[in-house]
Amino acid sequence: MPEELNNLYIFIDESGNFDFSDSGTNHFVICAYSTTNPQQHTLTLQELKYKLLTMGHDQECFHATEDKQFIRDEVYKVIKTTQDGIYDMVYIEKNKTHPVKQNKKDIYTLLVGTLLSYIFGRIEKQKHSYEQVIVVIDQTLTKKEQGYLKQIIKPKLKATNRPYRLFFFQTKSDPNAQVADYGAWGKYVSLERNEQRPINEVKHLLANDFDVFRTGTKRYY
Repeated sequence: MPEELNNLYIFIDESGNFDFSDSGTNHFVICAYSTTNPQQHTLTLQELKYKLLTMGHDQECFHATEDKQFIRDEVYKVIKTTQDGIYDMVYIEKNKTHPVKQNKKDIYTLLVGTLLSYIFGRIEKQKHSYEQVIVVIDQTLTKKEQGYLKQIIKPKLKATNRPYRLFFFQTKSDPNAQVADYGAWGKYVSLERNEQRPINEVKHLLANDFDVFRTGTKRYY
């Protein structure tokens, strides 16, 4: 890896919802896309966007849930070529969540805490000399939700003994955030409706893929 690429960027997104009723999603996924080369897909995705505009598609950015299938196919082709990037994913089957834990604060604490443990554990094991760790999260979260995440993330960032920065941006503002979005969505549809093709397109980039409630029918307490 080139020596000048000494900042680690971590883009975090989620898929599914916090509705624990029968009308809610069955699963909730949080995905992190980590890279030291955040520019590697910028030009290619911009070129794809402009190509789609010339074809008459109203494509402000890439968002897997809303994009047409042929557009998703093209975006996954771009992500598949990643040379410097890793996905880490954690998820739950929501009906295994104890009723007292069916809230955003507890779910974020569990999932984001687990996710960052994997990422920062890998950093320490590989002994990378990153000068900074920069975390970017989707800005669609409310201020209260952002507060939960700050409480979870900042102590773990401090524990790396490296300078760090934490930002909340709109996914549409950054191609890497859109790469994270596509990772989260790909895992979500593989769980929710057994649609495996999207996640299989980027399986080679997947470092961790963890079911937090993997102990069968046991509920989380």
